[in-house]
Amino acid sequence: MAEHSFRKAEVVGPTPTIGYMNLQDKYNSLQQILKELGKVVVAYSGGVDSTFLLKTAVDTLGAENVLACIAKGPSLPQSQYLRAIETAKNIGVEVRTVEPNELADAKFTANKADR
Repeated sequence: MAEHSFRKAEVVGPTPTIGYMNLQDKYNSLQQILKELGKVVVAYSGGVDSTFLLKTAVDTLGAENVLACIAKGPSLPQSQYLRAIETAKNIGVEVRTVEPNELADAKFTANKADR
């Protein structure tokens, strides 16, 4: 397998913005919301979005004030579940697993476009 080397991207020009807030302002706003909540449960899938939120919550509130909750159902591959658990452990947060039976829900299995 070939080895890859990565370099940090350089930002050229103005700070990237989304809407009216730059990314740092958005991150600061997220931290402020988390601080106002004090304790949070993060619906955690192991994907990029929920992992970012989980890590930010732990960094902002401390691991003792954050709980990751992952739904382990038939639609979640075991390998993805195990990676998510490992990532959460690396972040240092407690993980609780719930086992929904989403395939028993006719609305879920219908998978309509207007869901």
